[in-house]
Amino acid sequence: MRPLIVANWKMHKNRAQAIEWVCQLTHLHKQQPTAARMVLCPPFALLEILRPFCDETIALGGQDCHPEEEGAYTGDTSAMLLADLDCRFVVLGHSERRAAHHENNEQVARKAQQAQKQGLCPIICIGETRKQRDSGHALDALKQQAQESTHGISGNYVMAYEPIWAIGSGTTPQPQDIDDVAQAVNAHLNHQPATFLYGGSVTDKNARDFVASGIYRGLLVGGQSLDAQRFYAIAQACCNP
Repeated sequence: MRPLIVANWKMHKNRAQAIEWVCQLTHLHKQQPTAARMVLCPPFALLEILRPFCDETIALGGQDCHPEEEGAYTGDTSAMLLADLDCRFVVLGHSERRAAHHENNEQVARKAQQAQKQGLCPIICIGETRKQRDSGHALDALKQQAQESTHGISGNYVMAYEPIWAIGSGTTPQPQDIDDVAQAVNAHLNHQPATFLYGGSVTDKNARDFVASGIYRGLLVGGQSLDAQRFYAIAQACCNP
């Protein structure tokens, strides 16, 4: 299976910067093609602008969607609209949304159901805090997040393991530790096993280590994805584990 490398821009870049990034990435791919499947998840306002530049080289994805198909939900984005903008993926339950917007597992599951209904592949995020990790309760928390956040979904979805304590910190868990997480979570799920991505302080220097065992099929990249050259180097590194 080709590695799936996802760029999560969060709330960064304007129109000119976004176009410059995607043009640079396309140029890099033409010079030295990568076998990785790349996905770009920009802020919602940039999706229409980037749409003409995304094709087989890089697919588009959303950073969130509402659990309802449509309605009086000011400021929210529907999965239906993401699909209409040619998105193929949507990131759901990211730790930043769980913390800042108080999203719980039930809400994430409802969003994932709606995303699948509209033909999108949900990228469902799970992750433990430093306190949960240090107290020895990390696996229990992750298994609960995974099971409840995937309730009622079937078919195509991806799970991204992002230890909250590692995001933007420059520190990462050992590859064996993240492999243990994926295996424990999949053994706990009462439906088909998830395809796992890893995220959290990913760079082109450590990317290969996270996918070397084959348990993780790709990466969810945050800060390093803002630079097209660094993001492409990560994608290339994952193709040669």
